[in-house]
Amino acid sequence: MQKFLIVTLLFYFLLGYEKREIDLIKIPNVFFHSKELILEAVLNSKAKINSNWYQVGDRVLGFEIKEVKTREVILKDLKENIFLLKFRK
Repeated sequence: MQKFLIVTLLFYFLLGYEKREIDLIKIPNVFFHSKELILEAVLNSKAKINSNWYQVGDRVLGFEIKEVKTREVILKDLKENIFLLKFRK
């Protein structure tokens, strides 16, 4: 019985450790993005950013889209900082 308990605890410990390691990999880095956000189009409250269409509530490169306006998109990062994404000139 004692061996079974030790093996079970070891199994749960290793399983939990592996899960934590995977969760850390999925956390986006809000300080550095290897890809630049480029606003390409806005149509019907949707924004085309980096060749993909997004709407309010969607996430792109760790940012949540809070509002889509005619000429700009308002983004929020994980630390609640607000960013304004505009068309390039």
